[in-house]
Amino acid sequence: MRAINFYFLILVILTLLSCSPNSGAKKCAAEDLYNDYWSWMMETYPTWASLKGWGERHNTFFDNTEENIKKVKSEKKEFLKKVEKLLTSKSCKSENTNLSLLKHSISMDVEGDEFNTHYIQFEPTGGPHTSLPQLHKRVPLKTLQNYKDYLERLRKVPTVFKQAMEMSLKGVKKGFTPPKVTFKDYESSMLDLSKGEAKESPYYKPFIKMPDSLSKTQQESLRLQAKKTISEKIQPAYKGLHSFWVKDYYPKLRESIAASDLPNGEAFYKYRIKEMTTLDKTAKEIHEIGLSEVKRILLEMETIKKKVEFKGSLKDFFNELRTNPKFYAKTPEELMSKTAVILKTIDGKLPELFKVMPMLPYGLEPIPDYIAHKSPAAYYYGGDIKIGKAGTYQLNLSSLNSRPLYNLVALSLHEAVPGHHLQIALSQELKGLPEFRKSLGPTAFIEGWGLYAESLGKLVGMYKDPYDDFGRLTYEQWRAMRLVVDTGIHAFGWSRDKAIDFMKSNSGLSEKNIITEVDRYINWPGQALAYKMGELKMQELRKKAEKELGEKYDIREFHRVLLGEGAIPLPVLEENINRYISETKKES
Repeated sequence: MRAINFYFLILVILTLLSCSPNSGAKKCAAEDLYNDYWSWMMETYPTWASLKGWGERHNTFFDNTEENIKKVKSEKKEFLKKVEKLLTSKSCKSENTNLSLLKHSISMDVEGDEFNTHYIQFEPTGGPHTSLPQLHKRVPLKTLQNYKDYLERLRKVPTVFKQAMEMSLKGVKKGFTPPKVTFKDYESSMLDLSKGEAKESPYYKPFIKMPDSLSKTQQESLRLQAKKTISEKIQPAYKGLHSFWVKDYYPKLRESIAASDLPNGEAFYKYRIKEMTTLDKTAKEIHEIGLSEVKRILLEMETIKKKVEFKGSLKDFFNELRTNPKFYAKTPEELMSKTAVILKTIDGKLPELFKVMPMLPYGLEPIPDYIAHKSPAAYYYGGDIKIGKAGTYQLNLSSLNSRPLYNLVALSLHEAVPGHHLQIALSQELKGLPEFRKSLGPTAFIEGWGLYAESLGKLVGMYKDPYDDFGRLTYEQWRAMRLVVDTGIHAFGWSRDKAIDFMKSNSGLSEKNIITEVDRYINWPGQALAYKMGELKMQELRKKAEKELGEKYDIREFHRVLLGEGAIPLPVLEENINRYISETKKES
């Protein structure tokens, strides 16, 4: 055992004495507040608590009632007052960063609560009826108690649907409904899950193969209970939800598409811009940035078109990419196989870009059939080491003629590594930060990183094929067009058709993907702005570091600093990088 330095020991003793009650120094209560806030979050949102492995029981859902929502809003305001009080305390100066970030997170929630969007319970890409069948992938299922808790949750599915329906009808009365045009054939998934053999239901999947720690008798008992719950509670609940949707709700959805048409809609969209970008930008400024980026990327696309010696206009090239069968997988297995090769290839190149790797692994699996037709090309589900769940990159295997192979590299780098999985897993594994810092964070950072991660493939040879590189530009253009289309729809009166035509004219994206995306922007105002605004800031900061540090610049160290504080607002990220540049310059 190494001897302890004597002078270091004296310093430790003096430090402890200076912090003792007798020293007269007032202790900062920030850590207690962080713990209280995290405990409150976990108790208030039980499903999220399960995803984080928090607590012993995982058998309830959020109480989606007016009374509880009012209570939650009030409790947020109380936490905000406590944070603001500590920020003025001299004893909490060392906690200024954590407290400021907590204040930002809670204050944005409190401000958003005033717009009452909880009355809108469904969106084109899903709702409780599509998220609940996948719950088993995200919650602990290792012990007999875990399975009992899961069954208890399944028995409460009808209550979840009932509360969602009641809240939606209240929304109708108050003028809060989603746009009707984006929900064509939406109810089909409700109908599909309302019938069939219980053992074929996605709710039954975790009962097919169970842990060996459960006896055969226990397993058989759980299976019987699951089948009974699915056939007697869940399937009738889906039938009721389908009837509600077709008869009572869908006919009453609004005909308009802009967020500005909601109650207090203009203020709501301004709030969403601020929430999603963390920047003080107007819709007009973002719209203009988008138009500029679209123009720049079109010029780069022209360069690749010439490189592959395509004869014709860029519009003709887009059409060729959309229609030529050689650019599309013939089977779902082919699409999965090509994606798996991409992932293994980039895995081997990560040390060129990063000093620190996450411990949590990730997997690849298809998006379930019952939601694939209304889902994007892919998405990522975070995992957690504590509950034994890996991160998951889910790939859409439906409509193969709308899933071009030349997009696969960019898509995979965004959703898996070095994109969402690497960033989110590293954030969870950060040491010395409060739990809220590891699990909460602005969309502009998280999605900005995902788009930024696509470009990193360029640095390690992932885009040697010019068509793959065109796919990268297609995805970058997709995010640039979002700045134009989202603001166009919600601030400048664009129609759905105008948004679709703009995206078709300026990219090689398939028409199906474009329609899915435009409908997403309509129903999720402002969220689409986060990607490009976040990526632009990260690219700007990297260029600044490269220029100012010269030979001292190390991209792996830059990324360590960029990701080292978890997901943070872009202005805070800029402060961190500027500090890193300044300190690195001073090093001999």
